[in-house]
Amino acid sequence: MIEEFNDLYRLITSYASFKGMGWWVIDYKNDPKHFYCNDEMKKMFSLDPLQKKFSIEKSCPIAGEYNKHIAEADKETAEKIFADYHDLLDNKSDTYENSFPYINEKMEEKYFNSQAHVLKRDSNGNVELIHGVIHDVTREKELEKLIEIEKNRYKNLSEIDPLTQLLNRRKFEELFSHQFEVANRLGQKLGVVMLDIDFFKLFNDTKGHQEGDKILQNVAKCIQRIFSRQNDLCARYGGEEFVVSIFCNSAEILAHKLKDLKKALHDLKLIHPDSPVNKYVTLTMGGCLYDPLNHKECYKERLIRKADENLYHAKRSGRDKIVICSL
Repeated sequence: MIEEFNDLYRLITSYASFKGMGWWVIDYKNDPKHFYCNDEMKKMFSLDPLQKKFSIEKSCPIAGEYNKHIAEADKETAEKIFADYHDLLDNKSDTYENSFPYINEKMEEKYFNSQAHVLKRDSNGNVELIHGVIHDVTREKELEKLIEIEKNRYKNLSEIDPLTQLLNRRKFEELFSHQFEVANRLGQKLGVVMLDIDFFKLFNDTKGHQEGDKILQNVAKCIQRIFSRQNDLCARYGGEEFVVSIFCNSAEILAHKLKDLKKALHDLKLIHPDSPVNKYVTLTMGGCLYDPLNHKECYKERLIRKADENLYHAKRSGRDKIVICSL
């Protein structure tokens, strides 16, 4: 049987060596503690290129100490690979396939696809010969990561207003739907505020659009600073208009937050040369506080509409104002 195995090994070595594909063989009946492999696998796992056979316990990336290099990258996958290998030995399966990351001795992260199957069993069904192949798919994984990064970058571009770095209107409406559902499910009050930069067109006409963009960016930073909790939503709704939605226990607390925003913006002292209400840039704000316990049926669009109505009430009363109501 040993000579038969050696003939098989020589045959595979001669005809089954492909770049980027490693293979290994275990003569489990006669020498269960060692494996044989081709030169590609030796390169993959920094094995001695002059050595013919290797210790499974010490050198096998699937079953031996080398498995720790997989565990360093993904412990759960390492445990699964080890278990799959022993399922072959215990006659629980005839084949397995795994993909795994691998941290080599140079601390480089590699990726491999691995397949193994039982080539031969004896008359009692016990394993005699096991064969496996390993493909280096590091390049493919790196390309997948780059593609995913690009996908996420374009996804972020589609969700974030590029000038202010706030959510854009479409993404706000998507997240606000979830926020509204949570408010109804938990009975949590939800505050919605529409905000508008006062006489922004006059500012653009006088100072130019580049300076106007700076005003939008500064206002956005103020909004983000005041409404900075994880569940707060802040977005540029369009032009010089912004929207905020937050979980809030009372209209008084919401009003206090908006006063903090007015002060934060005033402290920046952004000169507005043509504003009839203040020499600095100001905001007019309209909001409403929704209590789901007081409403059996309410649509999220009603909250936005009510906040917008209050924004226009504030504008009619002279701008640089805050108007809030409970809903």
